[in-house]
Amino acid sequence: MPPFLWTAIALLLSTAIGAGIARAVGRAYRASSRLPTAIRPGSLRASVTSDNARAIPSPDLAGSVPQVVAESNSREVKVRIKAETGQPVQLTVQRACSDGSTQNLFRTTLSGFSAAKEPSAGDRERRAKAPRFLGRLRETVDASISALGQLRLWRSLSLASPDTGLAVAAAALYVVTRLWAIDSLPIFFYSDEVNYVLFGEQIYERGLVGEDGSWPAVYVLWDTNRWGPAVGVYLHGLAALVFGKHVWVARSTEALISLGGVLAVAWILKDHFRGRFWWASILFAASIPAWFLYTRTAFSSTTAASLYAVFLLAYFRYRFHSPTSLGLAAVAGAAVFYSYHNMMFVMGVLAVCLLVSDFRYHLLHRRIWLRTLPILALLAIPLVEFLVLHPESIGANLSSVASYWAEDLSLAAKLLRYAQTYLQGLSPIYWFAPQAGTGTLPVQFIPGAGHLGFALLPFVGLGLYVVFRNLRSPRHRLVLLSALVVPLGSALDTIEISRVLSMVVPALVLAVLGLEQLGAWLKAIPQGVQTAAVAIVLSVLGLARLAGAMVYGPTWPTDYGLEGAQFGAKVLYEDTIPALLAEDPAITLIMNTTWANNAHIYPRFFLSQSDQERVRFGNVRDYLDKILPLEPGTVFAMLPEEYADAVASPMLGRVDVIKTVYRPDGEPGFYFAHIAYAADAERVAQEYEAIRGQLIESQVDILGQPTTVLHSRLADGNIANLFDGSTETLVRGDEVNPFQVEIRFLEPRRLDGIRVTTGSFGDFSVSVTVTLPGIGEPLVVSERYRDLGPDPTVSLSLPSAGAAVSSLRLEVTDNAQGPTGAIHVREIALY
Repeated sequence: MPPFLWTAIALLLSTAIGAGIARAVGRAYRASSRLPTAIRPGSLRASVTSDNARAIPSPDLAGSVPQVVAESNSREVKVRIKAETGQPVQLTVQRACSDGSTQNLFRTTLSGFSAAKEPSAGDRERRAKAPRFLGRLRETVDASISALGQLRLWRSLSLASPDTGLAVAAAALYVVTRLWAIDSLPIFFYSDEVNYVLFGEQIYERGLVGEDGSWPAVYVLWDTNRWGPAVGVYLHGLAALVFGKHVWVARSTEALISLGGVLAVAWILKDHFRGRFWWASILFAASIPAWFLYTRTAFSSTTAASLYAVFLLAYFRYRFHSPTSLGLAAVAGAAVFYSYHNMMFVMGVLAVCLLVSDFRYHLLHRRIWLRTLPILALLAIPLVEFLVLHPESIGANLSSVASYWAEDLSLAAKLLRYAQTYLQGLSPIYWFAPQAGTGTLPVQFIPGAGHLGFALLPFVGLGLYVVFRNLRSPRHRLVLLSALVVPLGSALDTIEISRVLSMVVPALVLAVLGLEQLGAWLKAIPQGVQTAAVAIVLSVLGLARLAGAMVYGPTWPTDYGLEGAQFGAKVLYEDTIPALLAEDPAITLIMNTTWANNAHIYPRFFLSQSDQERVRFGNVRDYLDKILPLEPGTVFAMLPEEYADAVASPMLGRVDVIKTVYRPDGEPGFYFAHIAYAADAERVAQEYEAIRGQLIESQVDILGQPTTVLHSRLADGNIANLFDGSTETLVRGDEVNPFQVEIRFLEPRRLDGIRVTTGSFGDFSVSVTVTLPGIGEPLVVSERYRDLGPDPTVSLSLPSAGAAVSSLRLEVTDNAQGPTGAIHVREIALY
């Protein structure tokens, strides 16, 4: 199914959903606008205020002043007033009370309109002279309008309130800003986006059985010993089964889920805060930078935020409308809990806070709680089962993200850092100031725009004023509480927008509350003018966000490689590689994997099984210092720097480019080329072999003293990175396995052990050789490690613990690779 057809289907679905909501809201609006059923016909009184209104006698309201035409029953009053065309008329319906007083029931302002009149002779003559085509066109248009008016959907929408019509229009605009060119912007398609689809597909293939044997699976194994909640995986897997595996399917799934979250926020504002601008929350959401960016990706943080809004709507309904909605709130809360790892902690704390905050209300409805307890117990079973099967998972997850809770710090230091990180998650600077990228991946923000957008700041500020002014109101306290808990989960590590995206939900509520307050202060401006201004300005902001992204979005990143946008998934595997394979059945592709994380999973998402068999992973640099088998028809995909190395290498005699893929900034991104060895390649390879085994001497400060360090050749990084106290910096050996580091002290140093942080290996060994002064035979200690997870840190006690050491030699070996493997080491610490 082509992307444009999917977009059309999504628009139709969203229109149908919006129409259904409009109809339901319209019915509720009309029901709330009817007069109370207890009013007797004889107790109704209608009055009209207008200088030019002419009274018509009425037997139903004889003697009323002024006189109008009115018919009354127990549910409605029908009034007909003669007034000049365009003349404003204020109509008031009152109830006459038994004590002689009156009570206003309904008030509105109308404008007189002219009744239809017989056409004059001149009109008939002009119509007779009009071309037949125009006459038929007019008749066709009139007939179409008449037929449209007979449609049930049209009648439902026409009977709905104007606010509902605005909400439907806002939802349509929101859908357009999400789905327009969604497969092309953002320009990246990360491997994590692919994983949601592939893991979902695997779960359905296994019959909902998890990799650990649990059923139904609510957690999936993302990496070695790192598990994550599976709600988003289920949704993406279902979409892939129905529509296939495509970028636009995966991302449109999140976009349409986000529409549900935005409508839930609007519903909260309409039903529980009774504001005039409840529909404006949809338009606000259309222009929020972070929300715009993430709702156009396949990351499940959007699903978590949307489900968070649904949970709040369900809890609002339970707390302020229908206590029987407790079960719905419990199910929605569990969906949030099992949707994103950070929201697990957030929902746990929020549940406790709501239990304490509304304890009296819960106690009042304790029978409903007793009936809901079995549902809560059933929803908790997957969590209990998971903790029993994987008791180490929490610590492993913290270690996998390099959380400070996994570091060797005191409890007081950890709590202080947690408080500082949590406050950063509430900082207006973080949410509204333009992001400079410090500590933030380039793809996590729109340059020059805050996460929530500077335009939202005054409205959120006014909303906070309204909340604190009404802090005794449980509704307003709930809004504040829903915002305060959002950074709790992310603060366990670092504040990243993907982890705190749910802050958009309370921010939207606060923004609309602030807008309502502003409208109340500007009461001199007619409400109609206010409504039109809000609708136009926010619509323009939403469309401007889309237009700006379409024009400037492809060049937002300045780094298109591994540390930046990782550009290439769609343009390679969807637009280029299938065409190359189809053109020449003899081609075998060797794909580079250094441009993206987990690049090896892309063929499983994009390519057919037959095409996957013709794609292998490797690097042209593997062929530049040794002779490897080179089959005819082999095509290498090379980054620009790799292409430059290939062209300059004396090992190759020929590099023939057959296809160049360009980046959005116009620079070459990938070269597809055939290569051939030079005539003297064997001699050059022997020279390289001799050079590769030599150690390089460097000077590095270790333990406060300049120290001589001999190390293997490096492909990336600087040897000083290993001793700078940070695991964020690393080195990569230049195809040497094991990777060696020898430390020669100017004066012997007393050492007890060594701590090494490596890259991610499934099976690796660490060996330490210690030389003591005056002892000829060195001492050796070695350990082998398996399945420690991403970037593990291991410690070895030296066999000469406490003794003075003159030199120390460290070797890190990847047991799964040969002698030319790529070894990553992040940090070496001596103690």
